[in-house]
Amino acid sequence: MTTLVFGTGVGTFILLAVWSAALLLCFISLRTNRNVGPVAVSIALLVMVVLLLIPRGPQTSLPAVNKIYDNLFIWRVLLAVFLGISTLGSVVAFITLVLMEPKQGQRIKSWELL
Repeated sequence: MTTLVFGTGVGTFILLAVWSAALLLCFISLRTNRNVGPVAVSIALLVMVVLLLIPRGPQTSLPAVNKIYDNLFIWRVLLAVFLGISTLGSVVAFITLVLMEPKQGQRIKSWELL
C-alpha cells in the first residue's frame, strides 16, 4: 500500500514542487534579465516525464471483491483543476500588479519650522 497525503500520492506533490520551482525561476529570470526560464521549464518537463515513466508498482492486480466506485471523482478532479488554475492566475496577478508595481517617493511640499 502506498502513502497517501490528502488522498493523493507523494509523486503529485513532487511534481507540484518541481513545477513551482520552475515557475519561480521564470519569475526571477524576468527580474534579473537572465535567460534561465526556458532551461528551468525544460528541466521540469524532463523530470516530469522521467517520474511518469518509472513503474509505480506491480502491473498485475489482485481481483477485488466488493469494489466501491466514487461517482463524483471526475467532478472532484475538475474542481481541483479549476481551483489550481484560478490560484495560479491570482498569484501571477498579485505578483505583476502588486509586487512589481514601481513606487515613487513623495515630495515634501511644505516645511514648517518652529
